[in-house]
Amino acid sequence: MAVYSGSAAELQRLQSEVAQLKERLSLYEESGAADDQGGVGHDQQQEQHQQRRPNSILTNGEIWRYSRQLLVPGLGAEVLVIGAGGLGSALLPYLAGAGVGTIGVVDFDTVEGQQGLSKARQTLYREGQQGLSKARCAAQALRALNSSVTVNVHEQAFGHYTAEALLQGYDAVVDASDNPHMRYLISGADNPRTRHLVNDADNPRTRYLVNDACVTLGGKPLISGSALGLEGQVTVYHHRSADGSLGPCYRCVFPQGADGKLGPCYRCVFPQPMAHEAGRRCSDNGVVGPVTGVIGSLQALETLKVLGGFGTPLSGRLSTYDGADGTHYALALRPRRAACEVCGDAPVIKTMEDSRRWCEEQGLGGGACLRLPEDLPSIRCPFATDKCALDANFVFSICRLDGAVNVPYAALARAGGGGDAEIEKLRALAGDAPVYCMCRRGIDSRRAAALLQARGGFPGGIYDVAGGLVRWREDVDPDFPLY
Repeated sequence: MAVYSGSAAELQRLQSEVAQLKERLSLYEESGAADDQGGVGHDQQQEQHQQRRPNSILTNGEIWRYSRQLLVPGLGAEVLVIGAGGLGSALLPYLAGAGVGTIGVVDFDTVEGQQGLSKARQTLYREGQQGLSKARCAAQALRALNSSVTVNVHEQAFGHYTAEALLQGYDAVVDASDNPHMRYLISGADNPRTRHLVNDADNPRTRYLVNDACVTLGGKPLISGSALGLEGQVTVYHHRSADGSLGPCYRCVFPQGADGKLGPCYRCVFPQPMAHEAGRRCSDNGVVGPVTGVIGSLQALETLKVLGGFGTPLSGRLSTYDGADGTHYALALRPRRAACEVCGDAPVIKTMEDSRRWCEEQGLGGGACLRLPEDLPSIRCPFATDKCALDANFVFSICRLDGAVNVPYAALARAGGGGDAEIEKLRALAGDAPVYCMCRRGIDSRRAAALLQARGGFPGGIYDVAGGLVRWREDVDPDFPLY
């Protein structure tokens, strides 16, 4: 027999706790008895949760899960998302959570390691996933969020030769890239089986590519977004409104609406790529992580509006966001151009091959770089004194090769004599030594090398270091810092 030696007040408190526990135990026992006598236990609840009623195409669980969204049409649609980077990390979970039936994720890249700076904006991934496929990791996260959503993994680049196969079977395309070339491509796809496209690739070439694919392969709606620094923008191309009219596409291409009017495409809005932006990426220019979250979320919203036919999608309008002061603006886009190369009255871009040739002619196709000297791989940092290294980066203070001279491409190409002065300074510095042009990835440096070669006056020759500082780190100096 146990003997309690505490105070009377303490004893009373303990007796009260015991009484409360006995009452709770009694309730649990009654609940278990009800289950044994035909009540609803956990397994039965799960079965009922998954049961589909005769008068509904949704299961009980789906009705419960989407009860606040069932008045919004669009559930069960099929969406192709091109790119699973910063924008994709924001928009993909919202599409999966909203109950989009099938989501295709197109990305051939891998998750960066612990030192990868993209984690600030690519919040869909975890540190333990470095080196793994982005598309597969994204699919795993989406299935964990909503197991009823079908996620298709496309571990390949979206290109002129893969566009048709990738677009088949989808209702919409989302463009989360920062590549103009891809946007033109998407606007030109012509396959009636494809529907809406979402592109999250991150360079200009990708955007032209995606635009052309959407136009020439069936004229699908394209939800496009981009973010850079503290700013971002969202719009919808190739969207047919409720009155039958069509909005602009990335190139300005879209099928004829019931009212006979055609809206602009991406090419109508941007007939020519801007030279200084043609190869810019988030990794080159930098972007604040939450900005991609804002833009990606807006893309998800616009996608659901397009699929569900509610609200007023951003067709023919460009919504901009400035994170510096927190302002949003909606700008009207220029209308469709009758002379648009892909959606005009007499289009010259009718196939993906036409689009490919155009991109190469505009310097967006990754054309051949200037040939490098055979001994380049043996050059170590710093360069030998008889060579002149020209760094075409605009972020020279972050990382550079010892002895390199900073001359941004924008300064070389500046009109009004400013560029001439920079070139004269470089000629005097180089003398008879060869000049090696470098930048982060080999984009600005290729243009700088071509410009200097055309101007002449460099007896030692002009060379472009293909792959830039990224390739330098991979092939020459693994300890070289990258931003």
